[in-house]
Amino acid sequence: MTPKPSPQPQNAARAPNERLLPPPIPEKTLREKREGAGNGDERPHFYTAGELAQILRVTDTTIYRLAKSGRLPYFSIGRAIRFKTSDVEEFLREARGE
Repeated sequence: MTPKPSPQPQNAARAPNERLLPPPIPEKTLREKREGAGNGDERPHFYTAGELAQILRVTDTTIYRLAKSGRLPYFSIGRAIRFKTSDVEEFLREARGE
């Protein structure tokens, strides 16, 4: 039995131009949220700032800053803000760096 190669340590040196990016959001996750997880619910889905921050792997503060700057559309409901799934997907398409 041959030994398995050990994974690269987390603190291994990176090339100066290599950016540490979060993994992409699985399309299945976005589709399930958008389609109501297959329960026949046709209403649009909305994310809270906390849910969106967790999905995008950023802080809540980053989400609020994007919203208040106008880069990420949102709905105000009382003191709460919500983000429509289709608006989030559009934001991600526009923010995609090539």
